Amino acid sequence: MPNSLKLNLVAMFGFAPAIILAEYKIAQLRVSPFGQDPCDAVWHFALFVMLFTLVVSTLRTIRPDRVGATPGAQYVYVIRSQQAFVLALLIALSADIVALTRHPSMWINADWRNHLLAWLSVLVVVAAGMELLVRAGQPTRPHAESWRRTQAKLASLLALAALIFCPEYGSAVNSTTAHVLTVMVGGLVVFIPIHYLLPVLVPHELADETANAFFSTTAEWYALLIGTAMGTFAFWIDAHRTGAARPLLPILRFVGPVIGLLIVYAFLAEPLGLTISRKGAKESA
Repeated sequence: MPNSLKLNLVAMFGFAPAIILAEYKIAQLRVSPFGQDPCDAVWHFALFVMLFTLVVSTLRTIRPDRVGATPGAQYVYVIRSQQAFVLALLIALSADIVALTRHPSMWINADWRNHLLAWLSVLVVVAAGMELLVRAGQPTRPHAESWRRTQAKLASLLALAALIFCPEYGSAVNSTTAHVLTVMVGGLVVFIPIHYLLPVLVPHELADETANAFFSTTAEWYALLIGTAMGTFAFWIDAHRTGAARPLLPILRFVGPVIGLLIVYAFLAEPLGLTISRKGAKESA
């Protein structure tokens, strides 16, 4: 594995604490738009994507001899995992910017405005620095097909539109259905653009591009269904925290990360080369 990718991995581990610290400091400011879904959900899912891709990039870098993948494809998948890390952070920042734009009166004249902008600037610098490293690790890049570029642009625009026009779920709303729907919007805003952008930003003829659809393998479907079922159970516990579900509240601390990682796998396993589509399996048989 090239040294540039190992350097990128070290940078990811270095940037991760900075991202967590910046997000923690912003959370302490109690910025109202950021605490509402779908913006809050975007950040949660984005953090799960960053954690997932950090693990995937680490495993692929220290063990590049994965069975069934050529060295060229392995190189592509490592770069893609690192690119997904950056995209997740950029999407989370986009959600923050949209939230601030929708509620200017909540922060423009606030005493903590400069602190907020400073920590957001830290996140921007981290995203820009990591993106430069990813591009440096991919000196030659073939052009993706025009239809892939069109799909990626459309997915990104739809995700941005969802952030702009989606009603926000705040503390004053007691509808569990509204909460679930806004969380779902937050998840889709993260996963769909990344799924379509990765083959465009990191294209390669050696990578398995036999399918561009979601959930093309049984493993992805299982991950999605199990994650969704666990998420539904978690919402039920949260909605009944003062009643029948009160003894189950400690479970939420453990099921949350499992739910997030399962759903990340369901949406991103194929573009990250973690599974083989049915079509690809038939062609290699």
